[in-house]
Amino acid sequence: MAGTVGGILVGILLALVLGAIYSYLDLYNTISIYLTLLATMGAGAGLGLGVGKFLHWAKVRNVAVLYGVGAICALVLLIWSWEVWIYAFLHQAKLQVSMGDLLGSPRFLWRVIGAINEKGAWSIGGHVGDKGTPVSGVALWAVWIGEAAMLVGVPLAVIKWAAMPAPFCETCQKWCEKRALAKLNAGDGGAFRREMENKQFGAIAKAGPAAGSAMRFWDIYLEGCAGCDSTQTFSMDEVTLTLDKKGNLQRKTKKVIRRLNLSPEETVAVATQVAGLSNPEGKAGGDSEQSRTMSDNKAAE
Repeated sequence: MAGTVGGILVGILLALVLGAIYSYLDLYNTISIYLTLLATMGAGAGLGLGVGKFLHWAKVRNVAVLYGVGAICALVLLIWSWEVWIYAFLHQAKLQVSMGDLLGSPRFLWRVIGAINEKGAWSIGGHVGDKGTPVSGVALWAVWIGEAAMLVGVPLAVIKWAAMPAPFCETCQKWCEKRALAKLNAGDGGAFRREMENKQFGAIAKAGPAAGSAMRFWDIYLEGCAGCDSTQTFSMDEVTLTLDKKGNLQRKTKKVIRRLNLSPEETVAVATQVAGLSNPEGKAGGDSEQSRTMSDNKAAE
């Protein structure tokens, strides 16, 4: 509960700061409408990232709570950015209205919004369209609705990614860590996924290690608790490397297996298969450092 309340408070503070910055940038931007678009997305992403990182630190991992906190903070961002923008807009037009007037009377605020929409915000406010036909009426409503959708939608799209970048070990009460396993020859990703889901871990040896010069391969890794084997997951990404026109290496990643849960025994089995990649004869497969570490962790439980 403390983490949730703290997340809301942090989110509100962030929303007030980001909303004010965004509103003034939006009002005084006469360079490009794309700058306004980037500012809108940046404000939303900044809010989602900031709140998400706090919730991650507070170990909040209930998805419904994450989205609930994100929605509250995003609405604060939307409403506050409107308040600040209209306040600055009216003062730019030499109309003396206090922030208290806008905050204390939603009806008055709505009347001001209606009046601005009727005349066109961009020509009055010195926006991109001030030398052309003012953007008003339905067109301006459409712009405002799109803006609102981004200010609310972008934080919600970012917050879970920022708050839960890895699985959480309930036993040790800490976030799991990523451990690279191997790079495999790429083949039929669907067949490999089905075999791994059916706990047929021999699929790792069957795929075989990828050559160092391979431009397409499977990257397999564990995300698990470093303190115990009670929480371990297996993932596989299909990676494709290409060269652009300038000769720069481009990396494209496709997630094929996403956090397949493993028992302690299955984790050891996967580690043994990986160890066997460097020793196909199996002479040291069971004695590899990684396999021994997995086994020692299991025995210590």
